This record gives sequence, C-alpha cells and structure tokens, in this order.
Amino acid sequence: MQDLLTQDSSHLKSDVALITLNRTIGERDPKLIADLGARIIENFLEDKVQSDRSTMRTIVAIVKERDTTTYNAVKVLIDDYNSRAAVVTPIKNEMAVKDTQSIVQNITDKSWAKLTLIPAKATVFIQVNNRNDNTLTLAGNLQKELNDKGFNAPGIEAITKFPFQNSIRYFYTSDENAAKQVQAYVQSILKLNIKIQKVNNYKTRSGLIELWVNLN
Repeated sequence: MQDLLTQDSSHLKSDVALITLNRTIGERDPKLIADLGARIIENFLEDKVQSDRSTMRTIVAIVKERDTTTYNAVKVLIDDYNSRAAVVTPIKNEMAVKDTQSIVQNITDKSWAKLTLIPAKATVFIQVNNRNDNTLTLAGNLQKELNDKGFNAPGIEAITKFPFQNSIRYFYTSDENAAKQVQAYVQSILKLNIKIQKVNNYKTRSGLIELWVNLN
C-alpha cells in the first residue's frame, strides 16, 4: 500500500489516494494515515511528486487530525524548508534593492507554494542590520514569538550593504491588521518604536509582511 501511495501516475496520484484512504480507514488506523501523509509531504518538498497547494494543505490537515506527533515532525520539516527557501540571491544594484526590491521577489512560485503549506496569519520576513551574536539572539527570540503567535516567520536575513530605517512593510490593505499585530509584538519584545509602512504599486503577493529592524 505504501509503495502504491508514493507513485505519481496518471492512474493514481498519491495525494488523492491518501484523501480517499483517510475516509475509509482513517478512524481505524490513524497512525498509518499520518505516516503516509508525512511521506507525501516530504516528497512534495523535495519535488518528487507534483501537487497543488490546496491539496497539500488538505494532506497537512489530515496528518494533524490523525497523529499529533507526526504532525509536529511534519511542521519541523516544513519550517526547515522555509528557512532554506527564504535565503535570497544577492542583487548587484544595492540602491535598487533599497528602493524598489523586496526579499520575496527572489522566491519562486514553487517555493512560495511550500512556504504557505501550513496556513498562517501572514508570512513575516525579518531583516536585521548585522550578524552580531546579540542581534541574532534578539531576532531569533522575535522569530519564535511570531511563530508562536500564528505567523509564519521562516528566517532571518542580515542586510549589511546599505542602511535602513526601522519599519514594518505591508503591500495590501487586507494585511494591515496583521502588520499592526506584528508591530505590537515587536514593540513589546524589543522595547522600541517602529513605524508601519504601506508600499503601494508593488508587484508581490498578499499575505506578506517585511520587518526591517536595526539591532545592536
């Protein structure tokens, strides 16, 4: 059965097969369903199987429903993928980065589908001004707090080639409330004031927030 589920053919897709199996034997053998779901998610992250984001979210929900331990392992797997996918390629024109570019512009559509596999209030990209141990510790605490509050904070990037002011940037009106929540958490944890900035006429996806913060 497991070999059958890991195949991805025109006759039987593994994700669809698991959804069907969950309906028929999920109550009787929840651990098996959770384990199979975890294998499908791992293969999806490694590009071994093709699926759409909506279906994969369903698989994640099935794993969560059937076995908490397996779900926690899957979440670690996805968080690890997020951290790796959030690393961007340096851009030569630094002023262009400062004025018009966003970290998320360098994330492919395929990676984005996986970054948002587990639904969150918003995805928050954290940019700091140096790589000092104290800075990374503070940023790490903030990242953990945001993740604990239901946001998806996949990683921390040090921006050292140009200065920037503290700000929280969002791009769609629908994300304003999430940006205000991030502002409240940041100000509470770091004990500093930070402004919210709406960036207009920006070609990016909804559900994204950028946190730019100077830490010493």
